[in-house]
Amino acid sequence: MKVFIHIDSKSTYIGNGGFLVLTNLANELGKLGYETYLFDPKDKITHKKLEWLSLPEKHFRITKSKKILQNRPKDYRLITAWLRTLPEKYRNESLRYLESSELLREGHGPERNFLLKNNIKIANLHKNLTHIYNSLGIRNMINIEVWIRNDVKYYGQEKIKNSVGIQLEKQRFLKIFTRYDWSRYSLFKNKNIIICNGTYQEVIYKMNKADLFIHNPKPSPHIGIFKGETFGLPLFEAMACGCVCIARKHEGIKFLNGIIPLVENMQEAKEILTQLTNNKEEKEEIRNKSLTFIEKNYRFDEERKNAILRWLE
Repeated sequence: MKVFIHIDSKSTYIGNGGFLVLTNLANELGKLGYETYLFDPKDKITHKKLEWLSLPEKHFRITKSKKILQNRPKDYRLITAWLRTLPEKYRNESLRYLESSELLREGHGPERNFLLKNNIKIANLHKNLTHIYNSLGIRNMINIEVWIRNDVKYYGQEKIKNSVGIQLEKQRFLKIFTRYDWSRYSLFKNKNIIICNGTYQEVIYKMNKADLFIHNPKPSPHIGIFKGETFGLPLFEAMACGCVCIARKHEGIKFLNGIIPLVENMQEAKEILTQLTNNKEEKEEIRNKSLTFIEKNYRFDEERKNAILRWLE
């Protein structure tokens, strides 16, 4: 069976968490024996745009969107996380839908009606969103959950003591050069900072060097923070790499309370950072809790694999 995975170059920009989840899924489906393709309705996705993923092997291919319609619907499955950007001509009985925040933000709209009318199967990426789906009347779903790649892990190399990992956004001026935007992390400029930017492998290498990690997410202007909102993958990845994480709290990460320190603002984060650098025992306890949490909840295990196989039937 062929599986086509919809990547929208406008809404799922290259490098964000949604894109990473979809490419992870494509790679795993390819390993499971499915003939798997990525496509963009405007044919903007290229292999060059995937180079930052640093995948040792790609078990999927890229195809032109028009080639999908050359197949009989019963011979393939189409997966999308961005139903509102999927052209009507691709919406058929083979559609499988990954949840996205846009659908749930308001609790109504054409996407919801389409799902209910056609009894579309939904792969829910976060169990804490299940109650929202139920309230919308959507029942035909499974919980796959987000997972992170198996090569994103703590390899045991020595951390740079009390170094602080952060991820910065880049600003472009006159389309000539770029520089990092420090506005959200200005309090930490004088610390021993490791900037965890670059290709995927470069990011993981730097996270493995960082002793601590500050996560101060900037909410998308297109997605309101609501009860059940999720958060980006850098926090997962830093925890998996053995970083002691401190994160600004919002509704989507309250379930991490007791696993890592959650703060209201960066001044509070700075105070906790000082506390942890002076308390090795507490710091190591948080590190071990984080590693255990990731291994238990966010690896591609047999249960998740079987759920995907059932979902595609």
